Amino acid sequence: MNTSPLVDPYGTATCLNAAERHRMNVQFALHTAPLLHRALSTIGGPAGKRLLDVGAGFGAVVSAFAPPETTPIELRLLDCNPELLNLAADRATAAGLRTTTHVGAIDQQPLPNSLCDNDLVLCSFAATHLADLAAGLRHMTGALRPDGLLVVADVDYCASHSQACEATAECLAAVQDKLHVRTLSLDLPRLALQAGLRPLPGLPSGDWLHTYEGEHAVRDVALGFVGHFREEDPAFRAWRRISPQARLLLRRMTHIYARV
Repeated sequence: MNTSPLVDPYGTATCLNAAERHRMNVQFALHTAPLLHRALSTIGGPAGKRLLDVGAGFGAVVSAFAPPETTPIELRLLDCNPELLNLAADRATAAGLRTTTHVGAIDQQPLPNSLCDNDLVLCSFAATHLADLAAGLRHMTGALRPDGLLVVADVDYCASHSQACEATAECLAAVQDKLHVRTLSLDLPRLALQAGLRPLPGLPSGDWLHTYEGEHAVRDVALGFVGHFREEDPAFRAWRRISPQARLLLRRMTHIYARV
């Protein structure tokens, strides 16, 4: 087991401001929630189920449940940032959800047995940031019960493209330089199979290009997370110069797998 300190390679702010929380809520609602609801419907809904959210952030997943009729028996939250994890736990508690939290990084160490045997594991916009995707998928698979589901929603930044704005290209390149996972859209299916996962019949996985046009859409929506990097970071410096002519094509991914 890796016992080295957890490291934030992005140098982000410890807690997210209101604008970034709103952006993350919108991204979750648009790109993760529909996929999560489809997966939950195949296991009879969340009631009585154990769900694990990997890279929980400040708890956007809480919006997917409306107690008491759609309440999981336990919502488990994992994140390497304890302050964000506390925010997520407070949000879940306020929504009436029974919650367990665990500070850690899914690619650095497996979960304790007490947090395994989950009916569903959600990994929303976290896989692309893992230092070791293969280890992360093995540990997520190990946290599932047999036939349990892994739901992955993410962006392959290294397969994304910018147009008409040099600063956007510089920002995207700087973000790409930080990533250990260089070919997420190619690696995820292959490594999922190796980890003991299989695509779920009737719930196809998909990758597509999502177009963002204009300064607000590119800087504040698509790349809003860069605004929390340190000011001296090259990505942040380029991010501040994104122009109204900016155009960005992000390769988005929605995948569902079942543990064999």
